[in-house]
Amino acid sequence: MIKDIFKKEIHREIETVVKADDTRRINEEVYEYVITQEIENKIYSLFSSYNDLTTVNGVWISGYFGNGKSHLLKILSYVLSNLKLDDGNFAGEIFANKIENDELLKNAILKAVQKPSEAILFNIEQQVNEAFDSDKSSVLSVFYKMFYNNLGFFGSQNHIAEFEYSLYQQNKYEAFKAEFKNIAALDWEQARLNSSFIGDEIAKTLSKVMGGTADQYQNQLDKFYQSQNRSVDDFGNKVAAYIKSKEGDFRLNFFVDEVGQFIANNVKLMLSLQTIAETLQTKTKSRAWVFVTSQSDIDSLIGHLNQNQKEDFGRIMDRFKVRINLTSSNIDEVIEKRLLDKKEDATQNLNQLFTNEEANLKSLITLSEGGTQFTSIGDQANFVRKYPFLNYQFFLFQRCRISLSSHDAFQGKHSSVGERSMLSVFQQIVKQIGEKDLNTLVSFDKVYDGISTELRPEILTSINTASNYFTDNFVLRVLKVLFLVKYFKEFHATKQNISVLLIDNLKIDLKHHQEQVDKALATLERQNYIQRNGEIYEFLTNVEKDIETEIKNTSIDESKVNTFLKELFFDEIFRNFRIRYQANKQDYEFAPKLDGILVGREKNLGVEIYTPNYDGLNNIDNLKIQSLGLNAVRFVCDADSQFVDDVRLYIKINTYHSISTSKQLTPKVQQILTQKMYDNNERKRILVQRANELLGSSTTFINGEEQVIGHKQSGRDYAYEAFQLLVQYKYPNLRMIGEFEYSEDTFKRIIGGVNIPELFSTDDATISEAEGAILNFVERRRNANDRVSLYDVLKNFNNSTYGWYNNAIFSLLAKLFIKGKIEVKQGENSLEKGEFLNAMLNSSEYATTYIEMETVYSPTQVNRLKEVYSDLFNKNTKFIDPKDIANDFKDELRNLLEDVNSLVYQKHEFPFLANLQKFQGILTDLSKKNYTVYLENIADYEDELLDEKENHYDPIKAFMNGSNKGVYQNIMLMLNGENANFGYVNDKDFAILKQLREEPKPYKGDTLRLANEAKERISKELLALIKAEKQSTKEAYQKTITSLETNEYLLKLDEPKREELLKSLKDELQYIDKERFISNLRTKTADLRQKEAKILNHAVDLTTAYNSEGETQIVSEPRVHYVPSNTIKVNFKKSELRDEKDVEEYLEALKERYLQEIKNNKRIKL
Repeated sequence: MIKDIFKKEIHREIETVVKADDTRRINEEVYEYVITQEIENKIYSLFSSYNDLTTVNGVWISGYFGNGKSHLLKILSYVLSNLKLDDGNFAGEIFANKIENDELLKNAILKAVQKPSEAILFNIEQQVNEAFDSDKSSVLSVFYKMFYNNLGFFGSQNHIAEFEYSLYQQNKYEAFKAEFKNIAALDWEQARLNSSFIGDEIAKTLSKVMGGTADQYQNQLDKFYQSQNRSVDDFGNKVAAYIKSKEGDFRLNFFVDEVGQFIANNVKLMLSLQTIAETLQTKTKSRAWVFVTSQSDIDSLIGHLNQNQKEDFGRIMDRFKVRINLTSSNIDEVIEKRLLDKKEDATQNLNQLFTNEEANLKSLITLSEGGTQFTSIGDQANFVRKYPFLNYQFFLFQRCRISLSSHDAFQGKHSSVGERSMLSVFQQIVKQIGEKDLNTLVSFDKVYDGISTELRPEILTSINTASNYFTDNFVLRVLKVLFLVKYFKEFHATKQNISVLLIDNLKIDLKHHQEQVDKALATLERQNYIQRNGEIYEFLTNVEKDIETEIKNTSIDESKVNTFLKELFFDEIFRNFRIRYQANKQDYEFAPKLDGILVGREKNLGVEIYTPNYDGLNNIDNLKIQSLGLNAVRFVCDADSQFVDDVRLYIKINTYHSISTSKQLTPKVQQILTQKMYDNNERKRILVQRANELLGSSTTFINGEEQVIGHKQSGRDYAYEAFQLLVQYKYPNLRMIGEFEYSEDTFKRIIGGVNIPELFSTDDATISEAEGAILNFVERRRNANDRVSLYDVLKNFNNSTYGWYNNAIFSLLAKLFIKGKIEVKQGENSLEKGEFLNAMLNSSEYATTYIEMETVYSPTQVNRLKEVYSDLFNKNTKFIDPKDIANDFKDELRNLLEDVNSLVYQKHEFPFLANLQKFQGILTDLSKKNYTVYLENIADYEDELLDEKENHYDPIKAFMNGSNKGVYQNIMLMLNGENANFGYVNDKDFAILKQLREEPKPYKGDTLRLANEAKERISKELLALIKAEKQSTKEAYQKTITSLETNEYLLKLDEPKREELLKSLKDELQYIDKERFISNLRTKTADLRQKEAKILNHAVDLTTAYNSEGETQIVSEPRVHYVPSNTIKVNFKKSELRDEKDVEEYLEALKERYLQEIKNNKRIKL
């Protein structure tokens, strides 16, 4: 039996939950403590640092609940204080002797325990609750309290403890306690619990111990209460003083349990802990250590902080550099050694059992893929160590406990698994199966019984209700397993995995077992105890169960089912309503039908899917017959009631959620609905996957025939292959266009004259089968007196038996157009290459662009066009084909028009070029005509066109290309450039020049010759006049300059100044040779006297002294001032001199005026 295979009695009492403040079973704890390999590997750095007095004084022990962190903390407190046990042995030495294979670690432990020390061990949460409810943020308060308690003081009342500490410092404490007992007849430790009633006794005692009267010591405790002032610095000083008071290398160590939970999410508390540890290190030189435990490692604890807070808190890592993180392997080893350690003969039997049953075990205990992957049974040694449990159960149980705890499934504050440890649960299970044989295995549902007493009542309700309702215990076992894994989402609760978790015997009938699981799951789902999402099952709480019932009772419209099925099969699998035909790489649109209903637009091809929701799915022969004559591929899916149920459930959940969001919901219900929607999204993903599989394994019909297509995982790939067959059936003439991939670029290149070897044979006259089909279509319509539009061609060859795509049709039309087999028109105008290309590129022109067979022209029409071509362009066309000749004629028209445009553009310089505007208009109009006009109606334009060419264009062209153009330009240049001088030349010659400018046709007659001769005469005359005028002007300037240079006033100036005054006249003298106009030269001469006077006056100013203000007056001659004689106005009334008397009178007036100027000290410049 199982109970007989263990070394230790399975019914013995094992302290499975270790509490920091529980010291009742110290002997058992020390002796039974297991130093696992993990702990052995991680504690060396602790003892090494402890021994060497480094700057480290903080130890952070972390791990998930049940991993032994509190137990390790407690044992370390015993070990480092080397506690003496009841049997006389010491805890430190016992602990060291458990180390068998690491002498370095063992010696470090023994060294550490030789150091005298005291341990202060406490659970911080409990101590706060007991003493500091009003100040739960005070980590420091707890440290004060526990320190004072360690000294024997009343730490729960800080002011009393400080009173006691003051006596202790004065070595009066023990005397105070003894005297107090004499006076009060009561022990001090008992009396201080009610300190309000012992004030007089305290005063009397102090008067005896300290001296003085009792009145001097009244209200001592009140004074300490009012003056208490706790600080980290004060605490550190007190601890340091205490340590110093001890002999040797004394240590005082604080062991603080559950710190992680207490300070989590509170930066203030975190920093307080860090400050305490740092201060103790500084004040005591690392002789006071702080050991703490936490349910997460230190990095996880600060992970929620922002960057600034992390930086502030970073220093705590310096205090807690020794970190021991215990993993699940630690508790595994503890359970194996404390509970499951086997007898030698049992080990042999289990080894043999594994050898015999290994294959069977691996077959039975095989978890399905997906989610967290477990090592189900492990190797032989692992199996033997853990039997009757299996390897996966250790990890799974712990992860399930963590998940349940995070969802508040357990009772009590900070309770992660309540009061039951993993060791306790496993012991209870072993007790339950102790009477069974070695074929027995532990089924995972038994774990539930081990933790059920610690679960919240509301959690238990659903399972308790089920236990009263179901008579089949196996149903309850399934429900318990699903509860345990409910929140551990990494475990996929599939039928296979649930079945594995419930296996309890190596000889189990697996088929019957799996049938039991199926039946139980169906029953639980039907009764709303669980829900299924695809292949995953999930336990429902009471609230979840009520919501699940309401969801299943929610009414939905059948149209929503059809809409969602359309989304699954078409929107998700096909994604759009077109499939590529692989032979020509073209997409063909299709009309989608679902269960016989069109769910898109009608197209030439169809894809029909009959889903498991279709009522007539079982009559597949009828569906086959109905596909006859349809241009569609029909997919008939297999029946799948679960798929249909899940589809309806998906819609019901969405509907229920929409209705519920408008109501006032509790936070719990809101959370459940949020999870429901999350799960529903996953359900949709599974439904898409299932729809894909259904389509990939469907039965397929085309035109009443079943198609043989191998089943595929991808429904899209399956439908793609079937669609290829549909295209081949529907479009037998698709082969005509071959497998060449036509594109827009293809017909653009054809129209542009680019040869495409794959499409053109060496004989351009050859008509392909596809081209012939288009020509036959156009011919048939013409014979029926119907015009064929581009739209008609596309419609016919897109559909019918062809299935050609637009780019292929356009390319074929382009080939026929280039070969001259068709003509393309809009209205009555034939289109050229570019116009036809634009029409094909613009769908709005399809209906108004017509395709016709090429027109045949008579030799007379062709010859007439060739003659006009020769006369107009002075050359012969190189083409033979009528259309080519006409197009060549049009090209030459455009070239000629371009030349005429360039000439007319110059009419502002050559006004006579306006004579070409009529010719320009004719060419413009004619160049816009369709090429057929040139062949059919050129006579309408011939006379006017050639007359304009002969009368205007040819002589103008000759004029503009010859020397006459330059002659004309030179004459116009003289007319425009020498206008100011024409008043001094022969009027007759000037008139001849002006006549040329007004001549409308200077390119004809001798007008230009006469004008050129007049120009030559005028040029000679002007040259002589300008030369003489320049000479006269220069002489006047030179004479003036010479006169100035000898003037008395200029001679008084130094040379540079004199040259500065004369510079303007000398510069103008130099510029005279550059002057072109006679009038300007004469103006210069007339202004000369004024300029001379100005220079003279300036010289006078420079050489005549001024009286400056404030200086002694100087007597000097008046300054002279020069005036030109022509600026002096004579007072004479007559406007002309008629006789001698008038002359004498004028001379008298002139004399009088001149004398007046002289008297005014002015000099007259003649």
